[in-house]
Amino acid sequence: MSDSIFKIVKNTVDILEVVQKIVKLRKGGKSYSGLCPFHQEKTPSFHVNTENNFYKCFGCLESGDVIKFTSQIKGITYYEAAVQLAQEYNIQWQNKSYSDKETKTRQLLEDILELASDFFQKQIKKNVVQYLNNRNVSDQLIEDFNIGYAPGHDTLIQYLQSKKFTLDNMADAGLIAFTTNTSEYYEIFRQRIMLPIKNLRNATIGFGGRGISLNTVPKYLNSPETKLFNKSRILFAQEKAFPIGRKKNSIILVEGYFDVIAMHAAGYTNTVAALGTSITEKHLKTLWEYADEIVLCLDQDTAGKKALTRIMQIALGGISEVKKISVVYLPFNSDPDSAINDKKIDIKNLVESRLMLSEAIWKNTDTIPSSRTPEYISKIRTELKLLIHSIKDLTLRNDYNAFFKQKIKDKFYKKIAKRNKTHTQNTLPLNHNICSDSAIFTDIRDIELSLAALLLFYVELKSSEEEVSQVNELILDIHIQDQEIETLCQEILTKKLQGQCKYTDLKKTCTQILQEVIQYTPQKIESISTEACIEQMKTIANMHKLKMLEIELCDTTHSEDKNKAYSEEREELLSSIKNSPN
Repeated sequence: MSDSIFKIVKNTVDILEVVQKIVKLRKGGKSYSGLCPFHQEKTPSFHVNTENNFYKCFGCLESGDVIKFTSQIKGITYYEAAVQLAQEYNIQWQNKSYSDKETKTRQLLEDILELASDFFQKQIKKNVVQYLNNRNVSDQLIEDFNIGYAPGHDTLIQYLQSKKFTLDNMADAGLIAFTTNTSEYYEIFRQRIMLPIKNLRNATIGFGGRGISLNTVPKYLNSPETKLFNKSRILFAQEKAFPIGRKKNSIILVEGYFDVIAMHAAGYTNTVAALGTSITEKHLKTLWEYADEIVLCLDQDTAGKKALTRIMQIALGGISEVKKISVVYLPFNSDPDSAINDKKIDIKNLVESRLMLSEAIWKNTDTIPSSRTPEYISKIRTELKLLIHSIKDLTLRNDYNAFFKQKIKDKFYKKIAKRNKTHTQNTLPLNHNICSDSAIFTDIRDIELSLAALLLFYVELKSSEEEVSQVNELILDIHIQDQEIETLCQEILTKKLQGQCKYTDLKKTCTQILQEVIQYTPQKIESISTEACIEQMKTIANMHKLKMLEIELCDTTHSEDKNKAYSEEREELLSSIKNSPN
């Protein structure tokens, strides 16, 4: 790709002429001003400088050249905007992305596909229109989406041959195919409703065909891969949805063609669909180029739920503080098309009450709401850890960890926390000899304060990346009951992982806790090593688990088997604590 197109367009195209098609401008001095097209305002703060050929809004701070303006307004890439302007103003430039021969080939394929689309639209009959109307696809929607019909019987071939195109041209465009080891050919689309698939320049590059008969197999058929059509990169209705998505800063992703059409009819014109293929990381990256939020609105059947789980796993690697994923949950066994056309379902409410990715992951993970067994809790925790590990943003990863820890605490340990207040005197006392240099812990908060104190002390020590990760997992693995202490620990870990943690202002508090609660001498505090600090944190973490188990053992509602499991786990923890280094 050559940069010359950008220079040529910027030096040739008058920005004032382009902007005035969109914004009503008034001259004032050396510039023109008007209401900004990128944000709502009552007083003009958008200015166009014709001398330097650029624009700037002093309200939202959007600024740029004529190419960027076109890109922002039309929701296309900078390069696509440059190409579009070059074509509109008859600017000659050398496209180095393709050779001259390949450029001509691509143009020929576009020409064939546009003719095919026109042909299909003219073949649409009353019975097809009636079928579409019955599916709540109005005549206006048929026109808006250029829906047609492929009758088959070589009618398309005959039409294109009359326009001087060869069979090889048609095969290259993905309209016909040759039978294996013979020169016989056939039309790929026969007796199907045809939906043109377009690129961002609104040029037809392929088709999706829906069988009109119940016996048609497969029900949906897409164009094969061609030089123009790559279904892993293209999304249905992107040419309509992306400009709107850029303005709304969100794009809705559904599964099927008719889901898209129904969503557009309902006013959600920022909706696209994948083309009979699994959503890929490339799809998500493309969507995030045009909007910060991708809204998943998938079918609520078994396949749709599996697809949602897989997309969420892929998405975790790309999310950030800015780039988000949210999920619309439709009623059981429904899809966007059927939900919109069901008067009992309020699609607007469903979209507005969508869940953000973290909440959706929790909803999908916690599939047995009534279960509270240790095995089930452990399974949930393991699944969430594996998912979260793919988040590249360390701060966000820790926030996700904190979020799920709180969810697990609220669901599985809320009753435990309440019982802790009422059964403190009844809990089994911790053995004074559990840790030779520790006082008896009479309250969980003492344990948690001790852990926080050691953590504060730990961040002052030099530690390897592996050690930091080890401590991170250690803290995340227990369920701190005191919200303030948990928040403090999370903040310390986040900043330690970022290599920017210096808690010298808290060192006095840290030392005081170590002396009063754990009964460390000043000499021991000064001489403690990184390894010893980590080992002591492990011991205190085990004490915390032990205390929580003892609270559970006070619950008279537990079955005998469950109490036996808790008792065995308690014995293991006691043994581990007794054998820990001083």
